[in-house]
Amino acid sequence: MRFFIIAILFFSSVRSLAASEREASIEEKLQVAFLYQFTKYVEWSTSPKSSEFHILVVEDKPLFSAIKKFMKDKRVQSAEILVDFIEHENLDKIQNLPQMIVLPRGNPKSIMNHLKNRKRDGSLVIGYGPSMEELGASINFYVQDDHLKFEINMSNAAENHLTFSSQILRLGRLVDSK
Repeated sequence: MRFFIIAILFFSSVRSLAASEREASIEEKLQVAFLYQFTKYVEWSTSPKSSEFHILVVEDKPLFSAIKKFMKDKRVQSAEILVDFIEHENLDKIQNLPQMIVLPRGNPKSIMNHLKNRKRDGSLVIGYGPSMEELGASINFYVQDDHLKFEINMSNAAENHLTFSSQILRLGRLVDSK
């Protein structure tokens, strides 16, 4: 029954996104809907103590625009969702990493090199492409049989003090890079 409720919530998020974001691809809409659901079913060790929940999108301007529009009036618990964009060269300048970091599609080793040397405690790093879990991503999107799916790396999540709900664990494929 819970799985059915989560599915309904997920698809209503996608429908809401479709109405607000016409220029985004279907794949981007699904990815954004997943990101929003992750905010509900991931427990951060550093739960929003402030009234803000930060999402940082690295180098993917179209995805940044889609996320920013969709998250405009959304909240994580009672925290307002703030979405920011950054080029990977500027990652070193950020004092405190956000709760969620969304990496661009592909294998951005140069980006992860910036992040690997930093403590990512409490940051959910989300990638899209092969070997992202080896680079430190806790969640990685991939396409299989023309369907957007995601995998969860429990070792990376544990290193970043993140806990996933059983609902997310049932929907994603579990992997381990250790």
